[in-house]
Amino acid sequence: MAVEYCHVAARQNPLPEKVTLNLKWQPPKAGTLKLNIDGVAYATTRQGGIGSVFRNNSGDWVMSYMKCLSNTIGITSEFQALWQGLRITIDHMLSPIVIDTDFTKLGNPAIGHSYGEQNQVADLLTKEGAKNESFEKTQFLAVPPVFANDAVWADILGTSFRRKINICNIDTLTGIASTQGNSDSHTNKVILQHF
Repeated sequence: MAVEYCHVAARQNPLPEKVTLNLKWQPPKAGTLKLNIDGVAYATTRQGGIGSVFRNNSGDWVMSYMKCLSNTIGITSEFQALWQGLRITIDHMLSPIVIDTDFTKLGNPAIGHSYGEQNQVADLLTKEGAKNESFEKTQFLAVPPVFANDAVWADILGTSFRRKINICNIDTLTGIASTQGNSDSHTNKVILQHF
């Protein structure tokens, strides 16, 4: 009976296997701008914000924006950030661009997925925009704001941040290894589950 229990219990592992990734902002190719976008919505207040930043392959600040959104939900704020970024790209002739977001529900379209650790500047702009209702109009920033300086420099210097993730498919281990250190690729092609 003990052997049977051990056999059954061994298969009932409630914790998925994890792997640690070293993540950092990936610059675009020379001659291309990267647009990192983010949106947030707080369920209790339904207030949210969007924030995004355009940077070149050296990590230099080109332009950013942030805006407060009222009566919103998470998916709406993410799409608002994308729409606003595309509009600004056209209005200011900021092309070609590569777009990264940490919004995983988009899947992995031509707009690439980046983990939060790779999207910190846009995340900070988003949260600051959500704090201040006077930002109902889009605020454009020609230089990095003080609250985002550490994240901007971390990106420029290529600082890595560690994240533990659950492995959904054991075959993805080779894919994970191939995406590490590949600065030419802006998207993560590995099927992973956030926890």
